[in-house]
Amino acid sequence: RETSHAIGRQMALMRQEEGKLTPEQQQLYELLEHQQEQVQELTVGLTRKGLAFEDMDNMLRQAQPFILRLIFKDTLTDTYNRYFFISRGEKLMREAEENIGFSLAFFDIDKFKACNDTYGHEAGDEYITTVANIFSDVYGKYGNCYRTGGDEFCCIIPASKQVNLLRLKKIFLTKIYTANIEGTQEYNMGVAIGQAKYDSSVDKDFRALVKRADASMYENKRTYKTS
Repeated sequence: RETSHAIGRQMALMRQEEGKLTPEQQQLYELLEHQQEQVQELTVGLTRKGLAFEDMDNMLRQAQPFILRLIFKDTLTDTYNRYFFISRGEKLMREAEENIGFSLAFFDIDKFKACNDTYGHEAGDEYITTVANIFSDVYGKYGNCYRTGGDEFCCIIPASKQVNLLRLKKIFLTKIYTANIEGTQEYNMGVAIGQAKYDSSVDKDFRALVKRADASMYENKRTYKTS
Protein backbone atom coordinates (compact mmCIF):
# COMPACT_ATOMS: atom_id res chain seq x y z
CA ARG A 1 0.00 0.00 0.00
CA GLU A 2 2.82 2.42 0.82
CA THR A 3 4.40 1.73 -2.57
CA SER A 4 1.13 2.35 -4.41
CA HIS A 5 0.57 5.57 -2.45
CA ALA A 6 4.11 6.79 -3.26
CA ILE A 7 3.50 6.19 -6.96
CA GLY A 8 0.14 7.94 -6.71
CA ARG A 9 1.67 11.01 -5.06
CA GLN A 10 4.31 11.28 -7.76
CA MET A 11 1.71 10.96 -10.52
CA ALA A 12 -0.38 13.71 -8.91
CA LEU A 13 2.66 15.99 -8.87
CA MET A 14 3.29 15.28 -12.55
CA ARG A 15 -0.36 15.99 -13.41
CA GLN A 16 0.14 19.50 -12.06
CA GLU A 17 2.66 19.96 -14.87
CA GLU A 18 0.16 18.70 -17.48
CA GLY A 19 0.86 20.18 -20.90
CA LYS A 20 4.51 20.83 -19.99
CA LEU A 21 5.79 17.27 -20.07
CA THR A 22 8.54 16.38 -22.50
CA PRO A 23 8.21 13.08 -24.39
CA GLU A 24 10.65 11.52 -21.89
CA GLN A 25 8.59 12.78 -18.94
CA GLN A 26 5.34 11.60 -20.56
CA GLN A 27 6.94 8.17 -20.95
CA LEU A 28 7.81 8.22 -17.23
CA TYR A 29 4.22 9.13 -16.37
CA GLU A 30 2.92 6.22 -18.44
CA LEU A 31 5.45 3.94 -16.74
CA LEU A 32 4.20 5.05 -13.33
CA GLU A 33 0.62 4.33 -14.39
CA HIS A 34 1.66 0.85 -15.48
CA GLN A 35 3.57 0.26 -12.25
CA GLN A 36 0.59 1.37 -10.17
CA GLU A 37 -1.67 -1.03 -12.07
CA GLN A 38 0.83 -3.85 -11.53
CA VAL A 39 1.03 -3.18 -7.80
CA GLN A 40 -2.77 -3.19 -7.56
CA GLU A 41 -3.07 -6.39 -9.63
CA LEU A 42 -0.39 -8.03 -7.52
CA THR A 43 -2.22 -7.10 -4.35
CA VAL A 44 -5.54 -8.47 -5.62
CA GLY A 45 -3.94 -11.62 -7.05
CA LEU A 46 -2.05 -12.45 -3.90
CA THR A 47 -5.13 -11.85 -1.78
CA ARG A 48 -7.18 -14.25 -3.92
CA LYS A 49 -4.50 -16.89 -3.52
CA GLY A 50 -4.89 -16.60 0.23
CA LEU A 51 -1.41 -15.21 0.85
CA ALA A 52 -1.23 -13.72 4.31
CA PHE A 53 -1.34 -9.93 4.32
CA GLU A 54 1.93 -9.82 6.26
CA ASP A 55 3.71 -11.82 3.53
CA MET A 56 2.22 -9.67 0.79
CA ASP A 57 3.21 -6.50 2.62
CA ASN A 58 6.78 -7.80 3.00
CA MET A 59 7.01 -8.48 -0.74
CA LEU A 60 5.86 -4.96 -1.57
CA ARG A 61 8.26 -3.48 0.95
CA GLN A 62 11.14 -5.33 -0.73
CA ALA A 63 10.13 -3.92 -4.11
CA GLN A 64 9.58 -0.41 -2.79
CA PRO A 65 13.23 0.85 -2.90
CA PHE A 66 13.54 -0.13 -6.57
CA ILE A 67 10.22 1.47 -7.50
CA LEU A 68 10.94 4.65 -5.56
CA ARG A 69 14.34 4.85 -7.24
CA LEU A 70 12.61 4.83 -10.62
CA ILE A 71 10.24 7.54 -9.43
CA PHE A 72 12.67 9.95 -7.80
CA LYS A 73 16.07 9.35 -9.43
CA ASP A 74 17.55 10.39 -12.76
CA THR A 75 18.80 7.12 -14.24
CA LEU A 76 21.77 8.64 -16.09
CA THR A 77 23.37 10.72 -13.34
CA ASP A 78 21.92 9.08 -10.19
CA THR A 79 20.92 12.53 -8.93
CA TYR A 80 17.32 13.20 -7.89
CA ASN A 81 14.95 14.27 -10.66
CA ARG A 82 12.97 17.45 -11.29
CA TYR A 83 9.76 16.18 -9.72
CA PHE A 84 11.42 15.37 -6.42
CA PHE A 85 13.18 18.75 -6.61
CA ILE A 86 9.86 20.59 -6.87
CA SER A 87 8.29 18.42 -4.18
CA ARG A 88 11.18 18.99 -1.77
CA GLY A 89 11.37 22.72 -2.48
CA GLU A 90 7.66 23.29 -1.97
CA LYS A 91 7.81 21.35 1.30
CA LEU A 92 10.60 23.63 2.52
CA MET A 93 8.53 26.67 1.61
CA ARG A 94 5.53 25.32 3.53
CA GLU A 95 7.83 25.01 6.54
CA ALA A 96 9.46 28.36 5.82
CA GLU A 97 9.76 29.47 9.44
CA GLU A 98 11.94 26.43 10.16
CA ASN A 99 13.95 26.78 6.95
CA ILE A 100 14.82 30.47 6.80
CA GLY A 101 18.16 30.69 5.06
CA PHE A 102 18.11 27.55 2.91
CA SER A 103 19.89 28.00 -0.40
CA LEU A 104 19.86 26.85 -4.00
CA ALA A 105 22.99 26.32 -6.08
CA PHE A 106 22.25 25.96 -9.80
CA PHE A 107 24.56 25.08 -12.63
CA ASP A 108 24.20 24.74 -16.38
CA ILE A 109 26.54 22.68 -18.57
CA ASP A 110 28.30 24.81 -21.18
CA LYS A 111 28.03 23.81 -24.86
CA PHE A 112 26.34 20.50 -24.08
CA LYS A 113 24.39 20.46 -27.36
CA ALA A 114 27.55 21.21 -29.33
CA CYS A 115 29.26 18.26 -27.64
CA ASN A 116 26.35 15.98 -28.59
CA ASP A 117 26.27 17.23 -32.17
CA THR A 118 30.04 17.05 -32.67
CA TYR A 119 31.09 13.94 -30.77
CA GLY A 120 27.84 11.98 -30.44
CA HIS A 121 25.41 11.18 -27.65
CA GLU A 122 27.79 8.78 -25.93
CA ALA A 123 30.23 11.65 -25.44
CA GLY A 124 27.32 13.83 -24.31
CA ASP A 125 26.35 11.25 -21.69
CA GLU A 126 29.96 11.09 -20.51
CA TYR A 127 30.10 14.89 -20.29
CA ILE A 128 26.92 15.18 -18.25
CA THR A 129 27.73 12.29 -15.90
CA THR A 130 31.28 13.53 -15.27
CA VAL A 131 30.12 17.02 -14.34
CA ALA A 132 27.17 15.68 -12.32
CA ASN A 133 29.53 13.43 -10.34
CA ILE A 134 31.81 16.35 -9.55
CA PHE A 135 28.81 18.46 -8.53
CA SER A 136 27.53 15.70 -6.24
CA ASP A 137 30.99 15.22 -4.77
CA VAL A 138 31.31 18.92 -3.88
CA TYR A 139 27.74 19.95 -3.05
CA GLY A 140 26.24 16.59 -2.10
CA LYS A 141 27.94 16.75 1.30
CA TYR A 142 25.62 19.63 2.20
CA GLY A 143 22.34 18.84 0.45
CA ASN A 144 20.53 16.75 -2.15
CA CYS A 145 21.53 17.21 -5.79
CA TYR A 146 18.93 17.23 -8.56
CA ARG A 147 18.86 17.14 -12.34
CA THR A 148 16.27 19.81 -13.06
CA GLY A 149 16.58 19.85 -16.86
CA GLY A 150 18.52 18.31 -19.71
CA ASP A 151 21.76 20.07 -18.81
CA GLU A 152 20.76 21.86 -15.60
CA PHE A 153 21.33 20.75 -12.02
CA CYS A 154 20.61 22.15 -8.58
CA CYS A 155 21.51 21.46 -4.96
CA ILE A 156 19.14 22.40 -2.15
CA ILE A 157 21.25 23.27 0.87
CA PRO A 158 19.31 23.27 4.17
CA ALA A 159 19.52 26.25 6.49
CA SER A 160 21.08 24.00 9.12
CA LYS A 161 24.21 23.63 6.95
CA GLN A 162 26.60 26.49 7.52
CA VAL A 163 28.40 26.69 4.18
CA ASN A 164 30.28 29.30 2.20
CA LEU A 165 28.60 29.18 -1.22
CA LEU A 166 31.36 31.17 -2.88
CA ARG A 167 33.97 28.73 -1.58
CA LEU A 168 31.95 25.74 -2.82
CA LYS A 169 31.65 27.38 -6.22
CA LYS A 170 35.42 27.83 -6.44
CA ILE A 171 36.03 24.21 -5.40
CA PHE A 172 33.55 23.00 -8.03
CA LEU A 173 35.13 25.07 -10.80
CA THR A 174 38.62 23.95 -9.77
CA LYS A 175 37.59 20.30 -10.02
CA ILE A 176 36.08 20.91 -13.47
CA TYR A 177 39.33 22.57 -14.55
CA THR A 178 41.35 19.62 -13.21
CA ALA A 179 39.09 17.16 -15.02
CA ASN A 180 39.75 19.03 -18.26
CA ILE A 181 43.50 18.89 -17.73
CA GLU A 182 43.72 15.28 -16.62
CA GLY A 183 40.88 13.79 -18.69
CA THR A 184 41.12 12.16 -22.10
CA GLN A 185 37.88 13.57 -23.54
CA GLU A 186 38.03 15.50 -26.81
CA TYR A 187 35.77 18.29 -25.61
CA ASN A 188 36.32 20.98 -23.01
CA MET A 189 33.95 20.94 -20.03
CA GLY A 190 32.52 24.13 -18.62
CA VAL A 191 29.66 25.27 -16.38
CA ALA A 192 27.81 28.42 -15.38
CA ILE A 193 26.82 28.62 -11.72
CA GLY A 194 24.16 30.63 -9.94
CA GLN A 195 22.94 30.65 -6.37
CA ALA A 196 20.28 32.22 -4.21
CA LYS A 197 19.38 32.18 -0.54
CA TYR A 198 15.74 32.05 0.55
CA ASP A 199 14.45 35.51 1.43
CA SER A 200 10.86 35.71 2.65
CA SER A 201 10.61 39.36 1.60
CA VAL A 202 11.02 38.54 -2.11
CA ASP A 203 10.40 34.78 -2.44
CA LYS A 204 6.64 34.40 -2.27
CA ASP A 205 6.88 30.77 -3.40
CA PHE A 206 9.49 28.21 -4.40
CA ARG A 207 9.34 29.18 -8.07
CA ALA A 208 10.34 32.74 -7.18
CA LEU A 209 13.45 31.46 -5.41
CA VAL A 210 14.26 29.17 -8.35
CA LYS A 211 13.84 32.12 -10.72
CA ARG A 212 16.36 34.19 -8.75
CA ALA A 213 18.90 31.35 -8.69
CA ASP A 214 18.32 30.77 -12.39
CA ALA A 215 18.85 34.47 -13.16
CA SER A 216 22.10 34.38 -11.17
CA MET A 217 23.24 31.39 -13.23
CA TYR A 218 22.49 33.04 -16.56
CA GLU A 219 24.26 36.21 -15.45
CA ASN A 220 27.29 34.04 -14.71
CA LYS A 221 26.92 32.45 -18.16
CA ARG A 222 26.89 35.86 -19.86
CA THR A 223 29.98 36.89 -17.92
CA TYR A 224 31.67 33.60 -18.78
CA LYS A 225 30.99 34.05 -22.52
CA THR A 226 32.24 37.64 -22.63
CA SER A 227 35.37 37.08 -20.54
